[in-house]
Amino acid sequence: THEAVCKQEQHLKQLREQVATQLRPKSQALEALERRAVEIKERLRISDGVACQLFELKCHLQEMGRSVQRREHAIEQLKRQQDVERSRRATLHKKLEFAAADLSAARQVDAGTLWSG
Repeated sequence: THEAVCKQEQHLKQLREQVATQLRPKSQALEALERRAVEIKERLRISDGVACQLFELKCHLQEMGRSVQRREHAIEQLKRQQDVERSRRATLHKKLEFAAADLSAARQVDAGTLWSG
């Protein structure tokens, strides 16, 4: 009958509205979750980039530390060499003073010999 068909159509319409009403929050929640997933992926991508930069900086810092150690070692070697050279110069200076004194004494002896002879 026509009345039964109308009732069924009315009932189907109510069921459709009910399903749509129930699905709408779930669909909105799903969209929110999808947006959140995109945000998390972007943060992970940025985090990976930062992690790579941090690793590169750490490697650079380690290399700089090794470079500083090499320089400090070279500076210490140069200081030791300078100390050795300073000591050698002092020794040579003393020897020159003694030689000059001996030469002066020898000249005085020669001059005395020349005057007395």
